[in-house]
Formats: sequence, structure tokens, C-alpha cells
Amino acid sequence: MAAKDVDEVLARIERRIQETLSYIAVTPIPGTHPMERKGAIEALKYVLKIIEEERGGGE
Repeated sequence: MAAKDVDEVLARIERRIQETLSYIAVTPIPGTHPMERKGAIEALKYVLKIIEEERGGGE
């Protein structure tokens, strides 16, 4: 896969994660504890950090 293709895939994944974060942040999820939501948000933020590092923007 060409670098351009990888960047496009990472950009799509990043957008989907951002959309998911926005949804989780404002939508109560029945049957879940707020700490579970917090954990999910932290996990997705970590994935975004990894994507940024893979693009060469971190460390």
C-alpha cells in the first residue's frame, strides 16, 4: 500500500474516531456506568495519539 493510501486510511479512521468520541461524550449509553464511558473515551484518545505518532507528528 502506498504512503498516500495509508495516509488516507488513517485520516478516515481518525475522522470516525472523532465522530465516535463526540457521540460518546454527549449521549448517555443505557446500561453503562459513567466510568465505562470515560474509559472508552480515554482508549479512543490513545488510538488517536498512536495515529498521530505513526504520521510522524509525535515523539
